[in-house]
Amino acid sequence: EGVCAASLPTTMAVVAGFLVMNTLKFLLNFGEVSHYVGYNALLDFFPRESIKPNPSCDDEHCKLRQREYQERIANEPVEIDFGPDLDEPEVLHEENEWGIELVDESAPAPPKVESSSGVAQGLKFAYDPVSKTPEEEDLSPAQAAANDLMQSIKEKLVEEASQQKK
Repeated sequence: EGVCAASLPTTMAVVAGFLVMNTLKFLLNFGEVSHYVGYNALLDFFPRESIKPNPSCDDEHCKLRQREYQERIANEPVEIDFGPDLDEPEVLHEENEWGIELVDESAPAPPKVESSSGVAQGLKFAYDPVSKTPEEEDLSPAQAAANDLMQSIKEKLVEEASQQKK
Protein backbone atom coordinates (compact mmCIF):
# COMPACT_ATOMS: atom_id res chain seq x y z
CA GLU A 1 0.00 0.00 0.00
CA GLY A 2 1.28 3.42 -0.92
CA VAL A 3 4.06 1.95 -3.07
CA CYS A 4 4.26 2.42 -6.79
CA ALA A 5 3.56 -0.85 -8.60
CA ALA A 6 6.56 -0.27 -10.85
CA SER A 7 9.06 0.15 -8.00
CA LEU A 8 9.83 -3.56 -7.54
CA PRO A 9 10.46 -4.32 -11.23
CA THR A 10 12.47 -1.11 -11.53
CA THR A 11 14.60 -2.04 -8.53
CA MET A 12 15.09 -5.54 -9.90
CA ALA A 13 16.18 -4.12 -13.26
CA VAL A 14 18.70 -1.76 -11.63
CA VAL A 15 20.15 -4.59 -9.51
CA ALA A 16 20.33 -6.83 -12.60
CA GLY A 17 22.22 -4.04 -14.38
CA PHE A 18 24.74 -3.84 -11.53
CA LEU A 19 25.23 -7.60 -11.65
CA VAL A 20 25.69 -7.60 -15.44
CA MET A 21 28.19 -4.73 -15.17
CA ASN A 22 30.17 -6.62 -12.52
CA THR A 23 30.07 -9.83 -14.58
CA LEU A 24 31.37 -8.04 -17.67
CA LYS A 25 34.18 -6.48 -15.64
CA PHE A 26 35.17 -9.97 -14.53
CA LEU A 27 34.85 -11.64 -17.94
CA LEU A 28 36.59 -8.85 -19.87
CA ASN A 29 39.22 -8.34 -17.16
CA PHE A 30 38.36 -4.65 -17.18
CA GLY A 31 38.20 -2.46 -14.12
CA GLU A 32 37.83 -3.64 -10.57
CA VAL A 33 35.29 -6.37 -9.83
CA SER A 34 33.16 -5.64 -6.76
CA HIS A 35 32.68 -8.42 -4.23
CA TYR A 36 29.64 -6.61 -2.86
CA VAL A 37 27.22 -4.94 -5.26
CA GLY A 38 25.00 -2.44 -3.49
CA TYR A 39 23.69 1.08 -3.56
CA ASN A 40 22.50 3.37 -0.78
CA ALA A 41 20.06 5.79 -2.42
CA LEU A 42 19.77 8.04 0.64
CA LEU A 43 23.46 8.87 0.51
CA ASP A 44 23.96 8.30 -3.24
CA PHE A 45 26.71 5.90 -2.25
CA PHE A 46 28.05 2.63 -3.70
CA PRO A 47 29.59 0.73 -0.77
CA ARG A 48 32.71 -1.33 -1.37
CA GLU A 49 33.01 -4.34 0.83
CA SER A 50 34.55 -7.76 0.48
CA ILE A 51 32.22 -10.08 2.35
CA LYS A 52 34.03 -12.87 4.13
CA PRO A 53 32.56 -16.11 5.52
CA ASN A 54 31.55 -16.19 9.15
CA PRO A 55 34.39 -17.90 11.07
CA SER A 56 32.03 -18.74 13.96
CA CYS A 57 29.52 -20.53 11.72
CA ASP A 58 28.05 -23.67 13.31
CA ASP A 59 27.25 -25.49 10.07
CA GLU A 60 29.72 -28.27 9.23
CA HIS A 61 29.28 -27.74 5.47
CA CYS A 62 30.12 -24.06 5.92
CA LYS A 63 33.26 -24.94 7.90
CA LEU A 64 34.29 -27.47 5.23
CA ARG A 65 33.90 -24.88 2.44
CA GLN A 66 35.91 -22.36 4.48
CA ARG A 67 38.77 -24.86 4.87
CA GLU A 68 38.66 -25.63 1.13
CA TYR A 69 38.78 -21.92 0.34
CA GLN A 70 41.76 -21.34 2.66
CA GLU A 71 43.62 -24.23 1.00
CA ARG A 72 42.88 -22.84 -2.48
CA ILE A 73 44.08 -19.37 -1.45
CA ALA A 74 47.28 -20.84 0.03
CA ASN A 75 48.04 -22.70 -3.22
CA GLU A 76 47.50 -19.71 -5.54
CA PRO A 77 50.64 -17.96 -6.81
CA VAL A 78 51.29 -14.49 -5.44
CA GLU A 79 51.22 -11.72 -8.04
CA ILE A 80 53.56 -8.80 -7.48
CA ASP A 81 52.84 -5.47 -9.17
CA PHE A 82 56.05 -3.55 -9.83
CA GLY A 83 54.21 -0.40 -10.90
CA PRO A 84 54.44 1.32 -14.28
CA ASP A 85 57.26 0.64 -16.70
CA LEU A 86 60.08 3.09 -16.09
CA ASP A 87 61.47 2.54 -19.60
CA GLU A 88 58.64 4.53 -21.20
CA PRO A 89 59.45 8.24 -21.39
CA GLU A 90 56.94 10.60 -19.80
CA VAL A 91 55.05 12.66 -22.38
CA LEU A 92 55.62 16.34 -21.72
CA HIS A 93 54.04 19.05 -23.83
CA GLU A 94 56.14 22.20 -23.59
CA GLU A 95 53.78 24.41 -25.51
CA ASN A 96 50.31 25.13 -24.18
CA GLU A 97 48.77 27.34 -26.86
CA TRP A 98 45.24 27.06 -25.41
CA GLY A 99 46.23 27.86 -21.82
CA ILE A 100 44.72 24.67 -20.42
CA GLU A 101 45.61 24.03 -16.79
CA LEU A 102 44.82 21.09 -14.57
CA VAL A 103 43.40 22.24 -11.27
CA ASP A 104 42.21 20.00 -8.46
CA GLU A 105 38.91 21.57 -7.44
CA SER A 106 37.66 18.64 -5.41
CA ALA A 107 37.76 18.72 -1.65
CA PRO A 108 40.36 16.47 -0.07
CA ALA A 109 39.01 13.04 0.74
CA PRO A 110 38.27 12.57 4.42
CA PRO A 111 40.69 10.23 6.15
CA LYS A 112 39.46 6.66 6.39
CA VAL A 113 38.49 5.78 9.90
CA GLU A 114 38.68 2.10 10.60
CA SER A 115 35.74 1.14 12.73
CA SER A 116 35.91 -1.68 15.20
CA SER A 117 33.05 -3.44 13.44
CA GLY A 118 35.19 -4.21 10.37
CA VAL A 119 32.71 -3.15 7.68
CA ALA A 120 33.10 -0.51 5.00
CA GLN A 121 31.75 3.00 5.36
CA GLY A 122 28.03 3.16 4.68
CA LEU A 123 27.39 -0.43 5.75
CA LYS A 124 26.18 -1.79 9.05
CA PHE A 125 25.26 -5.17 10.46
CA ALA A 126 21.56 -5.93 10.80
CA TYR A 127 22.13 -8.03 13.94
CA ASP A 128 24.73 -8.20 16.67
CA PRO A 129 26.78 -11.41 16.65
CA VAL A 130 25.77 -14.03 19.18
CA SER A 131 28.39 -14.42 21.87
CA LYS A 132 29.14 -18.01 22.74
CA THR A 133 30.38 -19.41 25.99
CA PRO A 134 33.48 -21.62 25.83
CA GLU A 135 31.33 -24.69 26.60
CA GLU A 136 29.06 -24.00 23.60
CA GLU A 137 31.97 -23.80 21.16
CA ASP A 138 33.14 -27.36 21.89
CA LEU A 139 29.70 -29.01 21.72
CA SER A 140 28.53 -31.21 18.89
CA PRO A 141 25.25 -30.21 17.18
CA ALA A 142 23.41 -32.96 19.09
CA GLN A 143 24.83 -31.78 22.42
CA ALA A 144 23.95 -28.18 21.62
CA ALA A 145 20.37 -29.18 20.74
CA ALA A 146 20.08 -31.15 24.00
CA ASN A 147 21.38 -28.15 25.97
CA ASP A 148 18.88 -25.86 24.25
CA LEU A 149 16.05 -28.26 25.07
CA MET A 150 17.13 -28.50 28.72
CA GLN A 151 17.34 -24.70 28.95
CA SER A 152 13.83 -24.24 27.51
CA ILE A 153 12.42 -26.87 29.93
CA LYS A 154 14.08 -25.08 32.87
CA GLU A 155 12.62 -21.74 31.75
CA LYS A 156 9.12 -23.26 31.48
CA LEU A 157 9.40 -24.85 34.92
CA VAL A 158 10.49 -21.55 36.46
CA GLU A 159 7.62 -19.77 34.70
CA GLU A 160 5.07 -22.34 35.94
CA ALA A 161 6.44 -22.12 39.48
CA SER A 162 6.16 -18.33 39.47
CA GLN A 163 2.56 -18.55 38.21
CA GLN A 164 1.61 -21.05 40.94
CA LYS A 165 2.96 -18.70 43.64
CA LYS A 166 0.62 -15.95 42.46
